[in-house]
Amino acid sequence: MNRLVGASVLTLILLAMLATGVYFYQRYSIILLDPMRAVPNDAAVIVEVKNPSASLHNFFSGSFRKNMRDDKWMEEQEKRYLLFDSLLKQDGDVSEIWEDQSLVISTHLVKAGTFDFLYLTNLPRGWTEQKLKKFIELTWGLKNEFSKREYENVNLYESRVNDSTDFTFASDKSVAMFSFSSLLVEQAIRQLKHGDGIVITKSFRKVIPPASAGPSIQIYVNNQSFGDIATSISTDFGNQFFKMSSLFARWSGYKLEDDSEFLLLKGSTTTFDTTDHLSFLRNQKPQLMNVAAIAPSRTALLYEFSCTNFPEYYSHLKSNSGLSLNSDDQKKVLTDLQKKYTVSFESSFTSWIGNEMALVITEPAGNSIDNNVYGCVRAKDITQAVNQLNLLRDAVTKQSGMNLPEEKYRNYSISSISVKGIIPLLFGQVFSRLSNCYYTSLNGYLVFANQSSSLKSFIDENMEAKVLSKDVLFHDAADHLDGSCNAMLFVNPERSTNLYLPSQVNSFLPTLYKCSGIYSQWTYSGASIQSQILFDFHKKTMKEPVLFWSTQLDTVLSSIPVTINDEQGRAFLFVQDAKNNFYKIDESGNIVWKKNLESKIRSEIFAVDFYHDGRHQLLFNTEKQLFLFDLEGNNTGNYPIRLPASATNGCCLLPSSSGFNMYVACSNHFIYAYEAGGKPVIDWNYIHTESLVNKPIQSFSILQNSYLIVSEDNGTVSVTDKKGNQKISFKDKFYQSVNGRSFVSEADSSGNVKWITTDSTGAVILFSLAGEVSKKETESFSPTHKFVYTKYAGSSEGELFFSDSTMLGIFTERGQKEWTKPNSTFISLVSSVRLPDGTNGFLVSSSGNDVFFLLNSKGETEKGFPLKGSINPVMTEMNRAVIICGNKEGIVNCYKTE
Repeated sequence: MNRLVGASVLTLILLAMLATGVYFYQRYSIILLDPMRAVPNDAAVIVEVKNPSASLHNFFSGSFRKNMRDDKWMEEQEKRYLLFDSLLKQDGDVSEIWEDQSLVISTHLVKAGTFDFLYLTNLPRGWTEQKLKKFIELTWGLKNEFSKREYENVNLYESRVNDSTDFTFASDKSVAMFSFSSLLVEQAIRQLKHGDGIVITKSFRKVIPPASAGPSIQIYVNNQSFGDIATSISTDFGNQFFKMSSLFARWSGYKLEDDSEFLLLKGSTTTFDTTDHLSFLRNQKPQLMNVAAIAPSRTALLYEFSCTNFPEYYSHLKSNSGLSLNSDDQKKVLTDLQKKYTVSFESSFTSWIGNEMALVITEPAGNSIDNNVYGCVRAKDITQAVNQLNLLRDAVTKQSGMNLPEEKYRNYSISSISVKGIIPLLFGQVFSRLSNCYYTSLNGYLVFANQSSSLKSFIDENMEAKVLSKDVLFHDAADHLDGSCNAMLFVNPERSTNLYLPSQVNSFLPTLYKCSGIYSQWTYSGASIQSQILFDFHKKTMKEPVLFWSTQLDTVLSSIPVTINDEQGRAFLFVQDAKNNFYKIDESGNIVWKKNLESKIRSEIFAVDFYHDGRHQLLFNTEKQLFLFDLEGNNTGNYPIRLPASATNGCCLLPSSSGFNMYVACSNHFIYAYEAGGKPVIDWNYIHTESLVNKPIQSFSILQNSYLIVSEDNGTVSVTDKKGNQKISFKDKFYQSVNGRSFVSEADSSGNVKWITTDSTGAVILFSLAGEVSKKETESFSPTHKFVYTKYAGSSEGELFFSDSTMLGIFTERGQKEWTKPNSTFISLVSSVRLPDGTNGFLVSSSGNDVFFLLNSKGETEKGFPLKGSINPVMTEMNRAVIICGNKEGIVNCYKTE
């Protein structure tokens, strides 16, 4: 009995000693678990910072930071690092973790349209959760009381940071977990207790960079989860793009390299299985790809890949329903097409393909990219390739009866195959936005687009050397990448805001969108895939205008373009062509509708609020009628209103009690006035002019008075009130120049008004309501000269910018010359504009060269000009500053001013 009792006591002592040993081992031993074990499996991006103090010091002191001096997010992160580094080094226990162990940050989708971060590290040796709680309260300055709840036998502590955010932390198995999303902390606890963890999966382990001594920052990207986050927060096109990115590869692992100029990551990538797009390239040879030599410098995205063995690539593509139609569906479609047109589409499109394919998307002005997407395919023999497509084109044309003739543009041929969706059917969903099939050949490539005007712009930019490879930033960054690869993706975030900009730009995203280029490469080396990503934060010292889109009209532009916003704030462009077609074009260059007016618009296109409800209508006149359209092109009210005689000028508007009055001159020498509703103005004194009036009547509202200036074709200028009562005539006192207009030079509180114009010799004419006329000689200008008058606020004297067939110049109101210079090319002054530095600029066009210029106040051409298009260039707003013009090919171009 005593022996039994003794054995029991000994057992209890041994158990107690064992428990005590386990307790002290757990509290004071080395760290037990790698915090990476707690990362939930749905992580999109994981950043592992080894030796955080030194690694983050190296990161924030990197040379690339000199290009990010004005980045507020980066500055804020550096301030936080310096604060934490100072505080954490004061505590010996924490200092051990901060200087020797790892900090892990993972990114997760927490709900639709929202992502958040999970922070993981080790607890210092001997720390309890209570000590961790106290440390957080003191170090982070959290004043609110932490609430405690239990999850999976682990205590979670939560504190309200603001009205919408809680801070949550917990610790388990020596791993400390922090997040502003309690869901992520719960997932980390569950992962530690029940999951195998990302770090032990086969695909993840393949991409872990080789171990190295000292500090390092390693970044892991999960394509599937990254695509889910990006799809959730992106625009509609982004959804399509990022859905496909989920099928590109599985995991990529990178180590941040110490590079002097760029943020460079090098590592490797693994594919999930043979359905990933990158796996299709396994047996394709790495090579130097050259699409950047033809892609426009305004490119927002370029994805190019090697297909040195195209039949094998095509075989993979047909078997993957995520990246193409499945094999049976594609076979049926192609069989039906062959029966209908008696020619093989598959052979016509694939037999000539060489070793390189690429998708190019240029910067779009809106959410639609149809005018900005191109497919570029290198041909083994470009002549044979074009012949194959032309034979197919002819077969389709013959069968369909559609006459789509080949166009010649600057010695290039542009053709079209009128079968919808044929490009993605044969080349895969990478090219899904190429629904039409316009094509041309350029430098050994077949280039495909949705419309001929897009190809014409592509050709123009190549002939003018405005291509990506000539861009200094692109060229310098590309020199830091490997020469040969299997696939390369270039994204210019600054040009991609309408492609991928999420509804809420927060966290690091504003910094990312300031990047001038993100470059990714993938290269097969045996069974492994070497990968690298380069972030370029260099900035252009001088920005230039960029083509947003080009749209083909039936013929050349014949009206001054006007932009109008609808009630939802969407911007639309309205123009007319020489065949009298009237167009509504959206901010991306898509034609919304077109209707024929059967007559030329003679006036400006005015935006009016006919119903006083915030909606806009379009008011203008043709030779026979006054029109008022809603934004869908439907007649409004009692319009159209037939004029009593043929209009000789465009109508003008003047505010009135009815909303506005309209004034228009007719061929019977009478000037007519109409109320907004279309009725004649009751007390209008019908003005009868000696000569015809082809210039628009000018209206002025000055203080409480309204005036009309009538400029007859014989040069006579007269001033009337809004009822048509003549105030004064300047007949025989001066004769206004052929293209002359009148501008207000001076107006005071007593009602005295002075206007400024020029006469047929180019002399400056000042005339007043009191009948005073002064003449200031300038230089010898032709009767057809043009001028624009500008006057800065607070300036006592304005300036006149003259353009003539032989001279440009600026003169003051007193006729004093500021400068003149010879003009060797016929240049027509269009309008004045405001430059970014606040000074005046001038749009001038050269019809002979079909270009337009932007000149500054010194007569110097602004950088990036001239640009294509000499017909009616105007600077306007389409949710941002743009210049819109037409060219002789019947194309409307929209340029972004940078």
